[in-house]
Amino acid sequence: TLTLDEGPESFDGAILATHADEALALLASPAWDQIRVLGCIPYIRSVSTVHDDASVLPPETLRSEYVVSLGTDGTVTTWDMARIQGEEADLLVTVAPPNRQPIADRHVKARIAYKHPAMTPEAVAAIPDLEGLNAAGPLYFCGSYFGPTGSNEGAVASAERAARHLMTR
Repeated sequence: TLTLDEGPESFDGAILATHADEALALLASPAWDQIRVLGCIPYIRSVSTVHDDASVLPPETLRSEYVVSLGTDGTVTTWDMARIQGEEADLLVTVAPPNRQPIADRHVKARIAYKHPAMTPEAVAAIPDLEGLNAAGPLYFCGSYFGPTGSNEGAVASAERAARHLMTR
């Protein structure tokens, strides 16, 4: 049952496509397994900065195909969008904690604050249990926390699996 402003509404099944902590907060009376599994995934706040400041890049010979710069403490990553998406524009995307923004404002096109799962050993170990939560239904979960890297690809793959579960009920 979903409680809306207009009152409660019942469904045969539902998919919660959101972060694990947000999914857990949406449940009025979560089951113990939902608390245990969804509650073990921590989140990190980050800021993605779209920019044209090539000074943050390492020399060409040190660049990988996609991740082209990594801070010495492992907290700042820059992707060259021309290499990833074949774009003509010289746009870069740097992801860093909110308190560590290495890009000068004159180079910034956009800043987007968000949070993403920290795929700790505990979070990665919970992935099979996440699939188990979806086995019984009628509530199905999906999100980037279903993949070992916490990526969008993990979110899409888990959404496809959740939809299959729902459709075969």
